This record gives sequence, structure tokens and C-alpha cells, in this order.
Amino acid sequence: MNHKQTAYDALLRGAGDRANLNGAIEVVADPAIQATPQNPTRYQDVEYTKSDDIHLGIATGSQGGLVHATLTAALFQAQPSDPFKPRALVVPSSHSWQLYIRAIKIGSFNAVDGDDIPAEVHSEVSLSQFVSWPTIQANQPIQITMWNQAGWNKRYSIDLRGTRLRP
Repeated sequence: MNHKQTAYDALLRGAGDRANLNGAIEVVADPAIQATPQNPTRYQDVEYTKSDDIHLGIATGSQGGLVHATLTAALFQAQPSDPFKPRALVVPSSHSWQLYIRAIKIGSFNAVDGDDIPAEVHSEVSLSQFVSWPTIQANQPIQITMWNQAGWNKRYSIDLRGTRLRP
């Protein structure tokens, strides 16, 4: 059988087992009932065969970045037009002092568990800016909530680097 390798397959290759179920599985819900829809929707799968390493800038639509008032939280949001696999989160080091990452949400996934994370961890001079997060699907928002602890307003944007898949 000749199987064509897609960019999506290559992106997931080497990720390992997603789940390892040993032992019995207990069903705790009512059984599903088969229903026939009256007007079924038909979806056409898109085969992604190309990929690019890109920067996904997040500045909440304002040129030069968001003006973030002191001692407040700000929400940064972006929606890629094609599936996007984040590889690194970069906050400019010139603005990362006294700036904290409160939440990073991709659908139901939250990359911050616990207290706020210093943004300096993800500056361009940091050795730990790399991330391993789920693929952001086309038109799915990524939301990053930041906290400004500095005694002044800041204007900045965020750079999310990764791989964009294309048909």
C-alpha cells in the first residue's frame, strides 16, 4: 500500500503514544442511540501537504502593540487562518520586566498551571522560550492573558513562532 506522507503526519511523527489503556474500561454513561439526520452536513477533508515556519504576531490589532496599563490584566488573542503548531513563545526582553503570563489557552488547553509566569522566561534571550502545545486549528483562537506589575503603562506585542500547514 502506497501512503502519501502529509505535512500534518510529519508534524505528529515521533509524538509517541497518546494513551496507554491497560486493564478494563468501565462505561459510565447511557449507550448511544443511532439517529439519522434529515439534512446531513458533508465535510471535505483538507489534505495539508506543505508547511512553513512562520511568526504569528499577537498585538490585539493595534499597530506597535497593545497599551497595557499598570497593575491590570490584558488579553492578547490571535486566530491563524491555517493549522499552526506553536514551537516558541517570545516576549520582547525590552518589555518583559515586571510582566507576567497569567494564562495561555488554546481551546480547552491551558498552558499555565499555578501562579503567574514571569514573561522573562520567554524573552528572545531566554533558553526556555520553546513550547510543546497542541496544534491550533484554523480559525481557532489562542488567548494569552498578561499581567503588568510595573509602575507604568507598557506597549508591546507577542511573537508566537511555529509551523503553519498549507494545502
